[in-house]
Amino acid sequence: MPSPHDRPWRWQLCAYPRRLVTLAAGTTAHAEVRVTNAMNYPASTCQPVAVHRLKVFAPGQTSPRFTTLNVMACTSTSVQLLSVQTVQPGNGIAGYGRQ
Repeated sequence: MPSPHDRPWRWQLCAYPRRLVTLAAGTTAHAEVRVTNAMNYPASTCQPVAVHRLKVFAPGQTSPRFTTLNVMACTSTSVQLLSVQTVQPGNGIAGYGRQ
């Protein structure tokens, strides 16, 4: 069984199947983003730093959008803290995800 510091394996098993999401004008889509607590890792491994926003590229786009995200992150590339689920049609609910 993976350690708690490995990739969020349980959450990835719950992923929605991949399928094309085509949006009509005025409709929305969303993707769940999971942020693992950086403080779960030793400071020497993580090299923690406070971050305040997330850069997001929509599929097929080259210009990013930014959203507020106030969390501790790791500057070390050996630690993965973000996971993104498959894009789904409709509105997501901020602060809510499947457990």
